[in-house]
Amino acid sequence: MIEENLCKRYAVPNTRKIHQLKTNIAGCKQGGLEVVDFYPTLMGMWSELNNYVKIPQCTCGKCECGVGSKVVKLIKRSILINFSWALRMSLTQAFEVKY
Repeated sequence: MIEENLCKRYAVPNTRKIHQLKTNIAGCKQGGLEVVDFYPTLMGMWSELNNYVKIPQCTCGKCECGVGSKVVKLIKRSILINFSWALRMSLTQAFEVKY
């Protein structure tokens, strides 16, 4: 009974926090940070988001299609695209020619 109540209470997704994290990730730019300082900042946000949005896993033990690993690859690709886009935006701004 207690376990059911705890699961119901804490299994509810925090949609406001998820939205805020996704917004922060989308708006994250390298700016004046070195890559070694920027990377952990962005990865920290992705890690926190991962605490709220769990990747579905096969529980039947008979899955042969590999959907779980495909989902993980998709998420890792999203992280890489976001990171490289944020770096690209910072580099583009750094090399803008102003007249």
